[in-house]
Amino acid sequence: MPLAPGDRFEDYEIRRLLARGRRSVVYEAYDRAQGRAVALKILLLSAASADLSLRARAEARELFKAQHGNLARTFAVGALGGDKLYIAMELLEGRTLREVYRELGRLTPAEMLVVGVQIARGIAAAHADKMVHGDLRPEAVFVRASNEVKVLGLGVARFVERVAPHDRRDVPSDALVYLAPEQVRELGVTPRSDIYALGTILYEGLAGRPPAPAGPAAPLEEVSAEVPRYVARLIDSMVAKEASDRPGSMREVAEVLLNDVRRLLEASSGRPRPLWLQAPQQDQQTPLPATLAAIDPTPPPTASSWPHQAQRPRFRALGVIALFGTVLAGALIAVMVSRALRPQAALVPASVAVAAAQPPAAPPSAALAPSASASALPHSAPVDKAGARSALIPVPAPSAASSAIGAHTRQMPLE
Repeated sequence: MPLAPGDRFEDYEIRRLLARGRRSVVYEAYDRAQGRAVALKILLLSAASADLSLRARAEARELFKAQHGNLARTFAVGALGGDKLYIAMELLEGRTLREVYRELGRLTPAEMLVVGVQIARGIAAAHADKMVHGDLRPEAVFVRASNEVKVLGLGVARFVERVAPHDRRDVPSDALVYLAPEQVRELGVTPRSDIYALGTILYEGLAGRPPAPAGPAAPLEEVSAEVPRYVARLIDSMVAKEASDRPGSMREVAEVLLNDVRRLLEASSGRPRPLWLQAPQQDQQTPLPATLAAIDPTPPPTASSWPHQAQRPRFRALGVIALFGTVLAGALIAVMVSRALRPQAALVPASVAVAAAQPPAAPPSAALAPSASASALPHSAPVDKAGARSALIPVPAPSAASSAIGAHTRQMPLE
């Protein structure tokens, strides 16, 4: 018998109906014990069981294990009579990814990957706690404000299987496409089954339709030309029919998707539309969710804000010191180079040094004859500033005093 607003059971008071499926109903309810609103999901079983409540509480621990910002929290589980299970979960505002697909058809690569990386992060956290979703599809992805994503239903399918092993829950035909081939063949569910499901969700959001369940999927790059090749190759590998051909872990997928989101945002000045709102316009943009805000590239500075003063004071003193050190080093190098390139001055011969200390004697007239040509002068004679060779002046033999002066000035260079 369906519940109506105002009905109560245990600690919960029904407020309104949120959704109805073939074998489940979701209400908004108020938890009087905890003082909070919750989403109360009631699962209808095909067969009654006398000890259903005991088994539900015994198997509920797994539902509380995984804690992550992209996973909807489970608060409590229990049984109603012998043929119903209830799960009290986090109440979310927004809409499912299925509703987004129905309204918008295709998403841009940036929009799709912003959603996809959050799904991958949440499921990777579940895998780290040895939990597999097993029923990942657009109906199980909830998009909230700022395009924040919450994954619903983690562990519920496995929980029902353990609590009610004889319950037959037929998979809807539209949900079969998200099941990995090994699930369809009932060979078991593994973390790579969740990778296949996520790849199918991403493929559908970019191509407008999911890949064909039979045979290999058409390459995404051929189906949607606007999808970058590096994005298409990742998603094509995720929907491989053989589990061994898919990425090794959901953590790997999350890391690659995060890098791809960064590349897409750096290459585009636009931001994703607010997908949680109905009929978002093309020119509407929203900031990234808080968990991804760190990868949002800083917008280019305007003329009034360049250089960016907010980042300069920390490094201003270091910049001045570095500039001063560079100038000083350059000056020292210049001095050393100039000294190395300066020509070595000739040493003063002793006879010339003595001649400089004594007045020259009157030279013989022959030595100063006007007929003496420059070509007849010795090659070792010094050259004056005018470029002509100067004649050597003969100096008489030095005295003892002049010899001492010459010895003292032997190493003095000529000016």
